[in-house]
Amino acid sequence: MRVLDLDPDNRGKTKYGVLIEDGEKDLDEVINWAEVLLVTGSTVVNGTIVNF
Repeated sequence: MRVLDLDPDNRGKTKYGVLIEDGEKDLDEVINWAEVLLVTGSTVVNGTIVNF
């Protein structure tokens, strides 16, 4: 599992054993790596859903 976040306070931290990666810098790499993406509802609210 890989986790992306746009919040700079979360990026680079490990939560529940999973590294929180940079949602901008690492986006293309993670999309190419993943077979399935789980995108939260907040992407609609903050306008980042256009990336998917």
